Amino acid sequence: MGATRPTIDGLFEAAALPSHQVGATHVHPPFDLTPSTIAWGPFTVDLRARVARWGDRPLGLTPLELRVFASLVWARGAVLSHATLAELVWGRSAPGDDERLHAHVRRIRRKLEAAGCTPTCLRSVRGEGYRLTEGGVDDG
Repeated sequence: MGATRPTIDGLFEAAALPSHQVGATHVHPPFDLTPSTIAWGPFTVDLRARVARWGDRPLGLTPLELRVFASLVWARGAVLSHATLAELVWGRSAPGDDERLHAHVRRIRRKLEAAGCTPTCLRSVRGEGYRLTEGGVDDG
């Protein structure tokens, strides 16, 4: 069986289309109107420009890190299991090696912290997966 198109890639592709073409292509976003930006709490992903931000600070994510981060923002604080996150990013042909996903998450976490986000804004949920938290400002 061939690989299917990952959901998160569908969001990026649909956001890049002129609005009159969204329903007329093979791209089927998981909702009726595809925004050009997804946001939750202090996290924003501009799908057209392919830029992720924490607050007003760009994170400088690689294309793969951007897909992981966009999936987490899209989940709006829900825990995404390792398998679900891998399928969103890589599709059904997701690599079986969880360490690859962990490495991308570690790099995203470092970039968030460098932008000023607290270490707990991207949480590992033991035995389950990952989630973003709305907090992120270090008051200390």
